This record gives sequence, C-alpha cells and structure tokens, in this order.
Amino acid sequence: MKRHSIFKLCAVSITATMLIGIMQTGCTPKEQETTKSAESAFTTSSIALEGETPIGCKLYTDYPVKGSDALVQNVREWMNETLGGDFEGDLNDGKKMVEFYYNKINNELKASDESLPEDISAEGSLRYIQMRKIFETELFITYSNDVYQYYAGAAHGGQLYSGIVFRKSDGRRFGWEMFKQDSLETVRNLIITGLQQQFFKVNNKDELYDQLLIENNGEAFPLPETNPLWTGNGVKFIYQQYEIAAYAYGHPSCTIPYEVLENCFTTSARSLAKSYNDKIATSFKQETLNLGY
Repeated sequence: MKRHSIFKLCAVSITATMLIGIMQTGCTPKEQETTKSAESAFTTSSIALEGETPIGCKLYTDYPVKGSDALVQNVREWMNETLGGDFEGDLNDGKKMVEFYYNKINNELKASDESLPEDISAEGSLRYIQMRKIFETELFITYSNDVYQYYAGAAHGGQLYSGIVFRKSDGRRFGWEMFKQDSLETVRNLIITGLQQQFFKVNNKDELYDQLLIENNGEAFPLPETNPLWTGNGVKFIYQQYEIAAYAYGHPSCTIPYEVLENCFTTSARSLAKSYNDKIATSFKQETLNLGY
C-alpha cells in the first residue's frame, strides 16, 4: 500500500473515532467545555431592605439568580429555612421573600417593644441580618449568615455567625459531615492548637482553659456548634458568643489550611476542597469575617 494511502486510512479512522465520541456524548469538545463553564457559573443579586432609623430590621442578601438549577434552588431554600422557613411564595422572586421576612421580623420586634413595662426606658429592638456569599471556587460556594440582635431593655446585643458550603454541581450542602467520623479527634486537636496560637495567643492547653468558660475536667474539648466554613485561607472554625468563652471575647475562631485537613475530609469533600485556589478562587475577593456592626 502506498504511504499516502496509509495516511488517508488513518485520517479516516481518527475522524470516525471522534465522530463516535461526539455521538456518544451528544456534544463537541468545545460544547462540553461550555457546559462545564455554565455549571460553575454562579451569579447573585443584592437584595436589601432597611428602615429609615437604626431601630428595627435590616436584611441583606446575595440572592442567587443564575447557576445550575439545583444549586440555585438549594441556596434559595437554605435562605428561606435559615430566616424561619415560613415563606410559601415563589422563590424565583427574591424580593418578595426578603420583603416577607423583613416585615415579619419588624412585626416581631415591634411586639417585643410594646410588651415592655412602661417604667423601662429603652431605645428599641433591632436585628441586622446579612446572608452573603463569602467565597467561591469552580466547585463550591460558601455562604455566611451574620445576625446581630438587640432587644430593648437588655444589657447588650448578641451576634450569631454561621454559614454553609454548597457543591456547585448539585447544590449539596456540606456541614460537619465533610469530615470522616474517625478523623474528628484529629480535627479537635487541630482546633485546640489553632485557638491557642491564632486567637488566644497562649502557649499551651492549660493556659487556653484559663481563658475559657469550660473546665479541663477530662471531657472532650467541644467542637463548634455551627458548621465549618471554607474560606480563601482554609477551613474556619467559629465558636459563638458564650459557647466556650466570655462575651467580651466575641467569637473565638481559627483557620486550618486545607492541606493540613486533607486526610480528615471525606472523599466527596476532599475532591471539592482541592479547588480552593483555582482561577475563580484566586480572583474572588478574599473573605473577611466582619463580626461587628
């Protein structure tokens, strides 16, 4: 067989193989790349409501408007559930949902103020809520829920900082189940060291307990009640006010690098965490935890 005939036969064979691959997948390599980009795309709209005075409710949301259907639906449902789970309207209309909870919370605060004895002089109750997208990669998104509340007549307000991680492909939520059960003791010890070095800046565990409300009585050091948050710098573990330390300490927290926790993650979580420094993550504004107003 002549050489040019062999080349022609090979070319036909390669083309046939490519066509079979395209027929099996239903799209060309370029279309596949576009589909993957579409799955990782996620956009939000800032929807915010607040009154003319500092008293009452302020509600801010990064409301999902575009992304995979499952992701958008799951984030919207998380917002609805976190705010109370009472809204029964169409979640496609984020403004209506925000207005519903804004009015509901204002009515609750007004009722609380009206129930105060007449001899108590107070400014008035308030609640500030921020539901923000604080970090994003091609594979996951981290949302925070930052709530500050003050009831008229109380000595001071209180703040809750929590959040959740979503897988972009299907909207699955990742909380503490991101860690293997048999790795929790390792995670616990890393948190203890992180609190010592990063937050309380003490030399050892005994000095750490000197700063806490809990006692070193042989019981396991408590893990945070709220979910770990994936950020641009690692996994952030946050304790709420009074959870382990006095109010004056605010929110004791520490951040552990992804690489350090790699063997503690479940297989599902590990595959997502590896994207923490991809092109979306590195261009995303690094998260800052604004624990105060």
